[in-house]
Amino acid sequence: MVNLSMFHHKEVPPYQHIRDNTFRPAAELENLREERKLEEAIRRYEHRDPVFSYVQGECPHLEKCDGLQKVWDMTTCNRGI
Repeated sequence: MVNLSMFHHKEVPPYQHIRDNTFRPAAELENLREERKLEEAIRRYEHRDPVFSYVQGECPHLEKCDGLQKVWDMTTCNRGI
């Protein structure tokens, strides 16, 4: 699922596909699979308490950000994931 505002940003693939006239909407089966994943995630986590944590600083490379890893560790330890 894609936020429609992403189509307006010049650096994202959907925008480039629209400009190149190569954009094709997802097939109905793909949409149904994505919807099922979203519903399963909502059902799995809807009764859990939210975990809040403040992360200070900038993370230009999110996959290398220590603050995000600390938040992930907090949530997985407390949730038994």
